[in-house]
Amino acid sequence: MLDLLTSQMVSLAASMLLTLFTASILGPHGRGVFALVIGSANLIAQAVSFSLYIGAANAYRAGDGGAVRTQLLITVSLALAVLVVGLAISFLLPDGTAGVGRIEGILMSILAALLMVQTFATRTIQGVGLASQYRRLSMVNALLGLALGLVGAYTTRSPVPVLMSWAVASAVTSLASIPTLRRLSSHREITVPTREVVADSGAAHVGNLGQQMLFRADIPILGALAPMKEVGLYSVASPVANLVFMLAETASMATFGFGRGDNTPEAKETRYRRILRGYLIVAIPAGIVVVAAGAWILPLLLPEFGQTPLLIALLVPGTVVQGVARIGLSSVIARSDQRASLTVGIGSALLSLLYFPAIMLAGAIGAATASTVIYCAQAVLVRFVITRSSRKPAQSHG
Repeated sequence: MLDLLTSQMVSLAASMLLTLFTASILGPHGRGVFALVIGSANLIAQAVSFSLYIGAANAYRAGDGGAVRTQLLITVSLALAVLVVGLAISFLLPDGTAGVGRIEGILMSILAALLMVQTFATRTIQGVGLASQYRRLSMVNALLGLALGLVGAYTTRSPVPVLMSWAVASAVTSLASIPTLRRLSSHREITVPTREVVADSGAAHVGNLGQQMLFRADIPILGALAPMKEVGLYSVASPVANLVFMLAETASMATFGFGRGDNTPEAKETRYRRILRGYLIVAIPAGIVVVAAGAWILPLLLPEFGQTPLLIALLVPGTVVQGVARIGLSSVIARSDQRASLTVGIGSALLSLLYFPAIMLAGAIGAATASTVIYCAQAVLVRFVITRSSRKPAQSHG
């Protein structure tokens, strides 16, 4: 747990520094372009990856490390397909002098492909319980992206070099993970059919995708419906509010990432309750601190981003509640409850549609308000699904 928390702290600290510096240097419009490209690339990567790392990690824990190599090859193939299609579409775009155009589309395609491979590699390593290796990879990615991004933003005053720095950091992180993935692939006691591994990932993917749509769809939808300046304002508020999300993501990964000897239903349930209780004890005070600090510090550092403290105050309650849903979803995935994962995923995807009317009515403020409302509704849905799922064994036993 400490290794996971350390990796999240380093990643978020680097992201926060990059956010503040790029916002100061690029201004609301340039920051909006950067955030829209990164947000869209992440959403594409999550949608097309099919969460194959889940099946790979589960198969490894069952004794089939060879599944790691097979699922990696499938992920690379999907990433190449995303790259080819994305490049073809990008060349049809205009020059993008007023926003996202051809160059930004090309970078979005490259980033989406690289993020697919990086996510598979790092989350597989984390999912099999290798928290220290995951921490090192996260630190490499965060610090390299920060260093290159700051140099690019300062020297060019353009979001394009910052986006290129993220692509380089993602590629280096994926390459650095290869030795660990090879070692995992060499472990084989049994053979799990590839079809079963993919099916395991596919069911969990619907749940993951619904969660990712709630987490990442706000900025792409805001970019499509509102001025780029509002995207820039929101893109600063969101990472500040997500300082609380660091706790949720750490707890979520700890819920999913257990060793091969910690695989019984009772152990998973005990782990879930312990992690959820610890998260709430820390997250609620942390949320209050983030709102207060944002209202005090950001107007001094970024006077052009005057609406940002209000957006943070609207986002943080939802971020705290989101952690409850995310930990619960990871618990469902760790239990390999495919029906529950599907229910949460479909419900979450439907909830994300609320961003459209909220943004059309109130722009960035609407997106922030909708985010908190959506996460509260999702937490209720996840709690309902977990309760119903836990009752089934008792009912069937009786």
